[in-house]
Amino acid sequence: MPRYTIVLALIVFGVACVPSPKQDYTLEQIGKLESLVELMRVKAQAADPLFKQRKQASFSEGELQAMMQGAARVQASATTVARRFGKSRKQPFGELAMKLGNSSTELLAAAQARQSARVAAALEAMRGACAACHRAFK
Repeated sequence: MPRYTIVLALIVFGVACVPSPKQDYTLEQIGKLESLVELMRVKAQAADPLFKQRKQASFSEGELQAMMQGAARVQASATTVARRFGKSRKQPFGELAMKLGNSSTELLAAAQARQSARVAAALEAMRGACAACHRAFK
């Protein structure tokens, strides 16, 4: 196997393995975190499993409950990122953090209303905000 193939495989594997947060934070604790890295880990842990469901046409009650919990965690981490780092980082960092926060607020409302089409649209908007930020800053 050529060397560049091995290196590429290691990079892809490394990107897919974002470390977990140091602990399972409460929403209040998320709001007090000062580490951008830890906030991003919290966000990834909450959002990544939800993104896998964005193409579904309907959701079970258990999935909707998980959506609500995940949306609340993403909302808390995105709001904290925007508040702590939004103005000190090059734009559109703060704008994208706010977009993610707004999309997670919509996901929470859509899941509470049991509106599958709104849930899917909110997940796409969240994923779009994450992807745009990763393109610009990762």
